[in-house]
Amino acid sequence: MIRYILLGIIGVVGATNVCGVSEMDGTWTIEAKRGTDLGSWRTLEIDIETNGDLVTINRRFAAGRRKDNDTMTIDLTKDKNVVPVRWWPDNRYIGAFISDAHEKIVHGKWMSNGRVLRLESDMVLTTQQGDVPVNILRNYKVSANGKQLSVITIRSTRDRPVVYFFKRAESK
Repeated sequence: MIRYILLGIIGVVGATNVCGVSEMDGTWTIEAKRGTDLGSWRTLEIDIETNGDLVTINRRFAAGRRKDNDTMTIDLTKDKNVVPVRWWPDNRYIGAFISDAHEKIVHGKWMSNGRVLRLESDMVLTTQQGDVPVNILRNYKVSANGKQLSVITIRSTRDRPVVYFFKRAESK
C-alpha cells in the first residue's frame, strides 16, 4: 500500500522532487545554429534554479565585450508576480524598450509532470509609435533524457514563434 502511495506522489510531483529540485535545474548553453537567430547577441546561457514553488531564471546574453543578464524569480503559487525589469534584452536592435514602469507581470505553472515550465508575461514596451502592451507565452521543456532544453516563445507582437535549443552545460 505504501508503495502505491509513493508512486502516486511521484506521479503528481513528476520531475520536481519533494525537496523542490527539478530536472530543469542547472546551466544551459544555447545551440545557436538549431534555433531562431539571436539577433545582435552571439551567445545565451540560462541558469534555472527551483526551490519549492520558487523558480529563478537567469538569462545571460553576450556578444563580444557586450554582456547583459535578465533575472527573475517567480512564485508559482501566485497568480501575479510583479517582476522588476531593467531593460528588455530580447530584441534590443529593433528599437523597443521597456516602458517607464520597468516591470512585467508574470505567472507560471508546471506541466507534463514537471518537464514543462510555462510562463506567461505581460509588459509594456515603448517604441517610436508609442507604448505597446505585449503578452509573452514562454515554454521551457526539458528532454526525457535531461540533456536538452527547448524554449519556445510566442509574443503577441510577432507572427512567428522564437525557438531556442540548449544543451546542459558541463559541470565545472
